[in-house]
Amino acid sequence: MYKQGSTLQLFDGYEGGPSTKDNTHLRRTKGIIGPDVDLTVTGRFHGKKANFLSNERNKHKFIQALSAKMEKSNIKVDHATGDADLLIVKTAVHQAKSTTTVLVGDDTDLLVLLCFHAETQSCPIYLQPRPKPRQVPVS
Repeated sequence: MYKQGSTLQLFDGYEGGPSTKDNTHLRRTKGIIGPDVDLTVTGRFHGKKANFLSNERNKHKFIQALSAKMEKSNIKVDHATGDADLLIVKTAVHQAKSTTTVLVGDDTDLLVLLCFHAETQSCPIYLQPRPKPRQVPVS
């Protein structure tokens, strides 16, 4: 599937219609959908990240631009047709058949799916949380 030692970035696919995460997105945005943004790779967005990402078209355009940039840097990119959690876990389990694998993510669903799909004869699979941004201590 992917060569040993390579990096793979998987993205959720939200542009194909209804998704299992539609209710979560609606709750996060409180039903407010941001305006369409004409996204360019060299341009800067001046506004709130939440407003930008509340619009599915903006998110799709951003993921496409980011994917193209990553592929130019020799990072393999794949897009799930819906929620990527199962694809992420199945890819990690497949990789672990031949090499130690690190899955980076914070989603509890990843842990549950990994516990179900992991094979006892495989190489180790490590679930590593995403690094948290450094917080400034409050005095």
